[in-house]
Amino acid sequence: LPELAHGSYPLVLANILATPLKLLAPLLCGHVAPGGALVLAGILERQADELIAAYAPWLSLAVSDREEGWILMTGQRP
Repeated sequence: LPELAHGSYPLVLANILATPLKLLAPLLCGHVAPGGALVLAGILERQADELIAAYAPWLSLAVSDREEGWILMTGQRP
């Protein structure tokens, strides 16, 4: 539940589908501490560009790993 999330962390990990990841972008990025990392999984390769765009106001995402059509994306908060 978003209202129960408090604080900032050196690592935030989310392993859910792309649509919820897009909707949660402001919340997830808001909990990444300065210099901290965000790791997103559960993403199809064809969805990478839309997630990069959704997270662009907060941090730059990049594809860090691929396996059988699925990708892992990571980003670091400045």
